[in-house]
Amino acid sequence: MAVRRGSALKKLVGLVTRKGMPTPDVAVPMKYPEELKPARQATGFGLCRLLGISRDDYAARNAQMRRSYEFFGAPVASFVFVHRGLGMYAALDAGVFIQSLMLSAHAHGLGTCAQASLAVWAAPVRERFKVPAHYKLLVGVAIGFASVHPVNNYNPGRLPIEGLLLAPSGFNGSRRARLAERDQDAGAGEGVGHG
Repeated sequence: MAVRRGSALKKLVGLVTRKGMPTPDVAVPMKYPEELKPARQATGFGLCRLLGISRDDYAARNAQMRRSYEFFGAPVASFVFVHRGLGMYAALDAGVFIQSLMLSAHAHGLGTCAQASLAVWAAPVRERFKVPAHYKLLVGVAIGFASVHPVNNYNPGRLPIEGLLLAPSGFNGSRRARLAERDQDAGAGEGVGHG
């Protein structure tokens, strides 16, 4: 992880917000999977409504996006890199690390904002840190004292647990039904227990 604060952070903001094309280390999904679009759109539309930005106000939308690249005014920006050799497992390790970092910061009275959008600007971050080529920028995390801005209380909602779980083929949902099905397959009444 690389961390910047103070005047070095201001220089990094300048590098990230300059004109030019993004330079991500990892592929950025330009087309969201259909099943994920509703949650993404609901979150984006909800944030715009909260901020008073209409859907066709591209200047305001771009200005808000730029705030992301300014770390929303946070005094500290951290960047999480993953080792290319770990493939998908690196995301698991990074996710656990980021959650621990954010929970620890919260426990110490700080606010955080995980920002995947920062990963599209790997080149400016690499200009400020000595990052080995086999480490790839995955995400940034802004750290500071939370402001009273309403956006910090925005909650787009969460899927119910049923929306997060994948069930095996033919699964009908209840443990009792699975046990009854197992008993039926094994020949109910032949001493099959329900353990």
